[in-house]
Amino acid sequence: MRLVETADGSLTAFSARYQDHYHSLAGANLQARELYLRASGVAADKRPRVIELGFGLGVNFFTSLTDVCARDGFLEYVAIEINPVPVKTLETALEKYKGPILENILQKWGRSFTINGKCFELQLMVTDVSNWSPIHEWASAIYFDPFNPKTNPEPWRFNIIDKFYRSTAPGGILVTYSAASAVRKALSLVGYQVEKMQAHGKKRHWTKAIKPERRNDGIKIINKK
Repeated sequence: MRLVETADGSLTAFSARYQDHYHSLAGANLQARELYLRASGVAADKRPRVIELGFGLGVNFFTSLTDVCARDGFLEYVAIEINPVPVKTLETALEKYKGPILENILQKWGRSFTINGKCFELQLMVTDVSNWSPIHEWASAIYFDPFNPKTNPEPWRFNIIDKFYRSTAPGGILVTYSAASAVRKALSLVGYQVEKMQAHGKKRHWTKAIKPERRNDGIKIINKK
Protein backbone atom coordinates (compact mmCIF):
# COMPACT_ATOMS: atom_id res chain seq x y z
CA MET A 1 0.00 0.00 0.00
CA ARG A 2 1.41 3.35 -1.10
CA LEU A 3 1.38 6.34 1.27
CA VAL A 4 0.88 9.76 -0.30
CA GLU A 5 1.53 13.21 1.17
CA THR A 6 -1.49 15.52 0.97
CA ALA A 7 -1.48 19.30 0.55
CA ASP A 8 -1.42 20.02 4.29
CA GLY A 9 1.57 17.72 4.85
CA SER A 10 -0.44 14.86 6.37
CA LEU A 11 -0.40 11.38 4.87
CA THR A 12 -3.03 9.35 3.13
CA ALA A 13 -2.84 6.07 1.21
CA PHE A 14 -3.97 4.88 -2.20
CA SER A 15 -6.13 1.77 -2.47
CA ALA A 16 -5.42 -0.23 -5.62
CA ARG A 17 -8.57 -2.27 -4.98
CA TYR A 18 -10.89 0.75 -5.01
CA GLN A 19 -8.71 3.06 -7.12
CA ASP A 20 -9.21 5.79 -4.56
CA HIS A 21 -7.35 7.62 -1.81
CA TYR A 22 -8.34 7.24 1.83
CA HIS A 23 -8.56 11.02 2.27
CA SER A 24 -8.79 14.20 0.25
CA LEU A 25 -5.52 15.16 -1.40
CA ALA A 26 -6.32 18.73 -0.33
CA GLY A 27 -5.40 17.56 3.18
CA ALA A 28 -6.15 14.45 5.24
CA ASN A 29 -5.97 16.43 8.47
CA LEU A 30 -7.96 19.29 6.96
CA GLN A 31 -10.80 16.99 5.93
CA ALA A 32 -10.81 15.24 9.31
CA ARG A 33 -10.95 18.57 11.13
CA GLU A 34 -13.35 20.60 8.95
CA LEU A 35 -15.77 17.91 7.79
CA TYR A 36 -15.78 15.15 10.36
CA LEU A 37 -14.93 16.99 13.57
CA ARG A 38 -16.53 20.41 13.08
CA ALA A 39 -19.39 19.96 10.61
CA SER A 40 -20.65 16.93 12.56
CA GLY A 41 -20.94 18.96 15.75
CA VAL A 42 -18.41 16.81 17.61
CA ALA A 43 -16.16 19.83 18.22
CA ALA A 44 -18.96 21.46 20.22
CA ASP A 45 -20.04 18.33 22.10
CA LYS A 46 -18.65 17.46 25.54
CA ARG A 47 -19.66 13.79 25.26
CA PRO A 48 -19.93 12.89 21.58
CA ARG A 49 -20.96 9.43 20.44
CA VAL A 50 -19.53 8.70 17.00
CA ILE A 51 -20.02 5.85 14.56
CA GLU A 52 -17.55 5.77 11.67
CA LEU A 53 -17.89 3.65 8.57
CA GLY A 54 -14.37 3.17 7.24
CA PHE A 55 -11.78 3.56 10.02
CA GLY A 56 -9.05 3.58 7.37
CA LEU A 57 -5.85 5.15 8.68
CA GLY A 58 -7.46 6.36 11.91
CA VAL A 59 -7.06 10.06 11.12
CA ASN A 60 -10.69 10.92 11.87
CA PHE A 61 -10.55 9.08 15.18
CA PHE A 62 -7.33 10.68 16.41
CA THR A 63 -8.44 14.14 15.28
CA SER A 64 -11.65 13.74 17.29
CA LEU A 65 -9.87 12.17 20.25
CA THR A 66 -7.31 14.98 20.50
CA ASP A 67 -10.02 17.65 20.40
CA VAL A 68 -12.38 16.01 22.91
CA CYS A 69 -9.64 15.11 25.41
CA ALA A 70 -8.24 18.66 25.28
CA ARG A 71 -11.69 19.89 26.36
CA ASP A 72 -11.90 17.39 29.23
CA GLY A 73 -14.75 15.63 27.46
CA PHE A 74 -15.38 11.95 26.80
CA LEU A 75 -15.49 10.37 23.34
CA GLU A 76 -17.38 7.15 22.62
CA TYR A 77 -16.35 5.89 19.21
CA VAL A 78 -17.54 2.87 17.22
CA ALA A 79 -15.73 2.17 13.95
CA ILE A 80 -16.57 -0.39 11.28
CA GLU A 81 -13.75 -1.50 8.99
CA ILE A 82 -13.87 -4.41 6.56
CA ASN A 83 -10.23 -4.33 5.38
CA PRO A 84 -7.71 -3.11 7.98
CA VAL A 85 -4.61 -1.55 6.39
CA PRO A 86 -1.21 -3.17 7.05
CA VAL A 87 -0.06 -2.37 10.57
CA LYS A 88 3.14 -0.66 9.34
CA THR A 89 1.08 1.61 7.10
CA LEU A 90 -1.09 2.59 10.04
CA GLU A 91 1.94 3.22 12.25
CA THR A 92 3.61 5.44 9.67
CA ALA A 93 0.47 7.42 8.84
CA LEU A 94 -0.18 8.12 12.53
CA GLU A 95 3.40 8.96 13.54
CA LYS A 96 2.32 12.33 14.98
CA TYR A 97 0.04 10.50 17.43
CA LYS A 98 2.75 8.15 18.67
CA GLY A 99 2.14 7.17 22.29
CA PRO A 100 0.36 4.62 24.52
CA ILE A 101 -3.02 4.83 22.74
CA LEU A 102 -1.54 4.21 19.31
CA GLU A 103 0.69 1.44 20.69
CA ASN A 104 -2.36 -0.28 22.16
CA ILE A 105 -4.17 -0.06 18.83
CA LEU A 106 -1.17 -1.40 16.91
CA GLN A 107 -0.89 -4.39 19.24
CA LYS A 108 -4.53 -5.34 18.63
CA TRP A 109 -4.67 -4.34 14.97
CA GLY A 110 -6.18 -6.71 12.42
CA ARG A 111 -9.04 -7.94 14.59
CA SER A 112 -12.01 -6.48 16.45
CA PHE A 113 -11.20 -4.89 19.80
CA THR A 114 -12.28 -2.39 22.44
CA ILE A 115 -9.92 0.07 24.14
CA ASN A 116 -10.83 2.22 27.12
CA GLY A 117 -8.95 5.34 28.20
CA LYS A 118 -9.35 8.29 30.53
CA CYS A 119 -11.31 10.33 28.00
CA PHE A 120 -12.49 7.77 25.43
CA GLU A 121 -13.76 4.35 24.52
CA LEU A 122 -12.94 2.97 21.09
CA GLN A 123 -14.66 -0.09 19.68
CA LEU A 124 -13.30 -1.25 16.33
CA MET A 125 -15.38 -3.84 14.51
CA VAL A 126 -13.67 -5.72 11.68
CA THR A 127 -16.68 -6.77 9.66
CA ASP A 128 -18.69 -6.13 6.52
CA VAL A 129 -21.18 -3.35 7.26
CA SER A 130 -23.93 -5.54 5.80
CA ASN A 131 -23.44 -7.82 8.84
CA TRP A 132 -23.48 -4.95 11.33
CA SER A 133 -26.54 -4.43 13.54
CA PRO A 134 -27.66 -0.81 14.06
CA ILE A 135 -27.38 0.77 17.52
CA HIS A 136 -30.82 2.30 18.08
CA GLU A 137 -30.60 6.13 18.13
CA TRP A 138 -27.19 6.04 19.82
CA ALA A 139 -24.89 8.26 17.76
CA SER A 140 -24.70 12.03 17.98
CA ALA A 141 -22.50 11.96 14.86
CA ILE A 142 -21.93 9.61 11.93
CA TYR A 143 -18.68 9.76 9.99
CA PHE A 144 -19.72 8.13 6.71
CA ASP A 145 -16.37 7.56 5.06
CA PRO A 146 -16.24 4.45 2.83
CA PHE A 147 -14.54 4.52 -0.56
CA ASN A 148 -16.40 6.29 -3.35
CA PRO A 149 -19.77 5.03 -4.64
CA LYS A 150 -18.47 4.27 -8.14
CA THR A 151 -15.84 1.71 -7.13
CA ASN A 152 -17.38 0.65 -3.79
CA PRO A 153 -21.17 0.86 -4.20
CA GLU A 154 -22.27 -1.55 -1.44
CA PRO A 155 -21.91 0.78 1.60
CA TRP A 156 -23.88 3.49 -0.22
CA ARG A 157 -26.98 1.39 -0.81
CA PHE A 158 -30.30 2.44 0.70
CA ASN A 159 -30.49 -0.46 3.18
CA ILE A 160 -27.03 0.38 4.58
CA ILE A 161 -27.73 4.11 4.85
CA ASP A 162 -30.97 3.23 6.64
CA LYS A 163 -28.95 1.35 9.29
CA PHE A 164 -27.05 4.53 10.04
CA TYR A 165 -30.23 6.60 10.13
CA ARG A 166 -31.66 4.21 12.74
CA SER A 167 -28.40 4.48 14.68
CA THR A 168 -28.48 8.29 14.72
CA ALA A 169 -30.00 10.03 17.73
CA PRO A 170 -32.66 12.67 16.99
CA GLY A 171 -30.79 15.87 16.14
CA GLY A 172 -27.67 13.87 15.29
CA ILE A 173 -25.62 14.65 12.20
CA LEU A 174 -24.18 12.45 9.45
CA VAL A 175 -21.34 13.91 7.40
CA THR A 176 -19.69 12.51 4.30
CA TYR A 177 -17.27 13.72 1.67
CA SER A 178 -19.59 12.56 -1.13
CA ALA A 179 -22.02 15.03 -2.66
CA ALA A 180 -23.26 12.65 -5.38
CA SER A 181 -26.93 13.21 -6.16
CA ALA A 182 -27.74 9.52 -5.60
CA VAL A 183 -26.15 9.67 -2.15
CA ARG A 184 -28.03 12.82 -1.17
CA LYS A 185 -31.29 11.29 -2.46
CA ALA A 186 -30.79 8.10 -0.42
CA LEU A 187 -30.02 10.11 2.72
CA SER A 188 -33.17 12.16 2.18
CA LEU A 189 -35.35 9.11 1.53
CA VAL A 190 -34.39 7.43 4.80
CA GLY A 191 -35.38 10.59 6.67
CA TYR A 192 -32.37 12.91 7.00
CA GLN A 193 -32.58 16.61 6.23
CA VAL A 194 -29.79 16.98 3.67
CA GLU A 195 -27.68 19.98 2.72
CA LYS A 196 -24.54 20.61 0.70
CA MET A 197 -21.46 22.11 2.35
CA GLN A 198 -18.59 24.01 0.81
CA ALA A 199 -15.61 21.66 0.51
CA HIS A 200 -11.89 22.37 0.18
CA GLY A 201 -9.42 21.87 -2.64
CA LYS A 202 -10.67 20.72 -6.05
CA LYS A 203 -13.79 19.17 -4.57
CA ARG A 204 -16.71 21.63 -4.54
CA HIS A 205 -19.07 20.13 -1.97
CA TRP A 206 -19.43 17.80 1.00
CA THR A 207 -22.72 16.58 2.47
CA LYS A 208 -24.29 17.14 5.88
CA ALA A 209 -27.45 15.25 6.90
CA ILE A 210 -29.41 15.90 10.10
CA LYS A 211 -31.86 13.49 11.71
CA PRO A 212 -34.98 15.48 12.64
CA GLU A 213 -35.87 16.02 16.26
CA ARG A 214 -39.09 14.50 17.54
CA ARG A 215 -42.06 16.38 18.87
CA ASN A 216 -43.42 15.46 22.30
CA ASP A 217 -46.03 13.23 20.68
CA GLY A 218 -43.25 11.13 19.13
CA ILE A 219 -43.98 12.19 15.54
CA LYS A 220 -40.93 13.02 13.49
CA ILE A 221 -40.69 16.53 12.07
CA ILE A 222 -39.40 16.11 8.51
CA ASN A 223 -38.57 18.95 6.16
CA LYS A 224 -40.60 18.35 3.01
CA LYS A 225 -38.66 20.78 0.85
